[in-house]
Amino acid sequence: RVAKQTNPPAQVTVPTSPTSGETADDDQQVLAEVADSAPMMEATYEENLRNVNSYIHDAEAALKENPNDDEARQYLMEARQQKEMLYEMALDRSLP
Repeated sequence: RVAKQTNPPAQVTVPTSPTSGETADDDQQVLAEVADSAPMMEATYEENLRNVNSYIHDAEAALKENPNDDEARQYLMEARQQKEMLYEMALDRSLP
């Protein structure tokens, strides 16, 4: 008789993200830079940040609900990359 070997379930880690307070602080710093250097663009960046934060929130919620969902993980990575690009664009604009 052969004993059946069972493997423990694989542990999947959900990528961590900054707390919403940290994110809001970072967003406010970026918006302050934009307001100083390109005040006409502040509302546009504010709206874009709101949209990307919503995208990140939705992707995090989907991944939390199903940690093995590779598509949700990909969406979260893409959303964070979009936010990073938005920050870079805003800060590049603020440089002399």
